[in-house]
Amino acid sequence: MNPPNTRVLMLCTGIGRLGRGIETFFADAFAGLKDDPHLDITLVVGSGETAQKQEKAVSLSRTEYAANAIGRLFGRDGYTVEQISSVPSIISKIHRHKPHVIFSSEANLAMRLMSLRRFVRVPYRFMYSNGAPMAGPFPWADYVHQVTPTYRDIAIRDGDDPSRHFLVPYGFTLPCRPPERSIPARRAARRELGLPEERSLVLSVGWISRQHKRMDYIADEIAKLKEPRPLLAMIGAIDDNSNELIDEARGKLGADGVVARSVNPEDVTKWYSAADIFVLGSLSEGFGRVYVEALGAGLPVFCHDFPVGRYVNGEEGVFGDFSAPGALAKLIYERHDLFGEDFTGDRRRWEYASHKFSWPALSSQYRKMFQAVAQGDRRE
Repeated sequence: MNPPNTRVLMLCTGIGRLGRGIETFFADAFAGLKDDPHLDITLVVGSGETAQKQEKAVSLSRTEYAANAIGRLFGRDGYTVEQISSVPSIISKIHRHKPHVIFSSEANLAMRLMSLRRFVRVPYRFMYSNGAPMAGPFPWADYVHQVTPTYRDIAIRDGDDPSRHFLVPYGFTLPCRPPERSIPARRAARRELGLPEERSLVLSVGWISRQHKRMDYIADEIAKLKEPRPLLAMIGAIDDNSNELIDEARGKLGADGVVARSVNPEDVTKWYSAADIFVLGSLSEGFGRVYVEALGAGLPVFCHDFPVGRYVNGEEGVFGDFSAPGALAKLIYERHDLFGEDFTGDRRRWEYASHKFSWPALSSQYRKMFQAVAQGDRRE
């Protein structure tokens, strides 16, 4: 007799409201795992249209006035209010689905569901997916999904039980065949985007800011290169603070030397197709989803040399000390060959990303993780 399917309730109140890394991962994870014959997965989202095995939680939204106003009254933010306000709706879903495992990256929600479990009377195990990440320890979760060794090792060093941590990297929906990255193909992609076809293109994807993604550093480094310099494309979230950075970049690179746009997540692939190289200026990342997206598109990835970057990019990364002025400019100058055609390298980068991070490569690891958690002890 076959064992029953492991019932997993995935919770992500940001889906339908935001398009950050966590929301992208949970939407991808549901799509990549929902057809596994040994899993019974339901995805709970915050807003938008729902498909089969998807449900909406009733909650306030961090993107609207009410959640942020209530948060200010209690010294919290709108995201915390969103999570806490979703608890009654989620408890009703727990009663209906009776999950073996609840899987989420929302810490405030985790803490409430762990404290209420004895009243809910459904013996679920809560697994916190630590992609943000937090250093730990994690007394408010039964188990922790770690996406890199770095933060798993920190939590264990600080006293967490190693048996409660599972190391499985983020999964991705990647192209099923090697990318077409000939120079004519890149020029055609640039033409489609309204960019100068024959000008080389450096791409960075993420929040357009000085903080974290450090796109001002990238602009400074491109400005150090000799003419004709590549065009810099900064693609990602734009807020009030982004505009000053964009104006400064244009002052250094010229009005025709930089492009800054916020685009729909599904349109980012067009920019990967148009670019010659990919650069992320971050000095730290919880994982760095854009690294894998770029590698999966065949792009050379220029990355600050730090443990998470080494783990994600492996031998395919081009590493340097991006805390040092001039380091990125020197790397780009030294590796100018990567702006040409390198069909072997393009395929190798795609294969690396596919073999390590695609859902076909990782689905069995996620299944085994959920099955082990469902059968494991609960924190009391």
